[in-house]
Order: sequence, then structure tokens, then C-alpha cells
Amino acid sequence: MDRIFRGVHLMNVFGNGLALVQVIDALASPGDVAQVAAGSSQVLAPLFASVVSLLVALLGWRLIRRHRSSDHARSGLVAVEEILGKVHVEVLRLTALERAAMGADFAALRELLPRVQHVAGQHESALHDELSGVVLAMSAYIGSAVISADEVGAAYLASTSTAEVPPGLALDRLISQVQKQGREATHLIDLITSAEKLVRELRKP
Repeated sequence: MDRIFRGVHLMNVFGNGLALVQVIDALASPGDVAQVAAGSSQVLAPLFASVVSLLVALLGWRLIRRHRSSDHARSGLVAVEEILGKVHVEVLRLTALERAAMGADFAALRELLPRVQHVAGQHESALHDELSGVVLAMSAYIGSAVISADEVGAAYLASTSTAEVPPGLALDRLISQVQKQGREATHLIDLITSAEKLVRELRKP
């Protein structure tokens, strides 16, 4: 490139101490313009390609991270669903007994209780509330197992004795405990069903 600016006229104005610079001809020749454009293209093309590559890499990284996070969340929901299923089956087994459930009958449910507590602590929001409700209901249901074979026999003897104790009083207490156990079981099943429904909704893509 020979010269881009071909003429500059400088005029000094002495009256007010100012200098006025006028550019008379600042137009470059067509050849100069072509050289500048070609040089700019050579510089900008690699830079543009680098920017595009960087954006594509960032987008791919975010998609992979989101996919992994989604997979992790879904695997956690699968574990919750499995535990709730086991609790559900165990409660149904207990309610199918032809007698009131005693302390030993709740052994499996006691083992499941800390597992439900654990998964409840790993989740937040609505699912945490649902699982926390299940934990409380499980504890209440397990706590209703206050009936032993000896208590059943004692209640029957008391209800048929001629002692001063009102007949049937002990048996009434026993019946009341059995009824409470049934209510606790029904409440627990309702909460489990609600939690299972929420888990299935959360697992949907």
C-alpha cells in the first residue's frame, strides 16, 4: 500500500490561537480498499471459527451436565419407589393377618423405617414432605403393636371373671387398641400411595 491519505492541508489561524486541520482527500484507492478487506478477512476468519468452536463446546458441556444430573435424579427416584413399594407390601401383609399385629410382626417394617428416613433426607420440597409423612405414619403404626398373647389372654379372663372389675373392661381396651391399629394402617397406606404417585410424576421425562 503506497499511501492511503493523499492530501492534507494544514491552516494555522493566528487570530485566536487555533489550528484547523482539513482533510482534503482521505479516500483511498480501490486497490488499497481491496488489500484492507482481504487482510481483515484473513484475521477475522480464524477468530470467528474459534469463537464458534468455543460456543459449541460450552453448549455440549452444559447438555452433558444436565443429562447426567437428570439421570442421577431419576435413579434416586427409582430407589425411593422401590423402598415405598416394600413398605406398601409389608403393611398389606400386616393388615391381612387374621389377628391383631404384635410386636414381632413389625420386625420387617422397623427395618424399613430408617431407610425411608434416609431417602426423605435426600430430597426436598414436595417429595420430602410426602416421605416425612410416611415416616411419621410408620412410627405410629409400629407403635400400635402393644398387644401380646398374654395381654389377649388376660383381657379375655378379665372380661369373664366375677371380680369387682367391670366385666369386659379389659377386653374393651383391647378392642380399642386393635381399632387404633387399623386406623394407623389405613392412614399409612394412604400416605404411601400418595408418595408413590408423586414419584411416578417426577420420573416422567
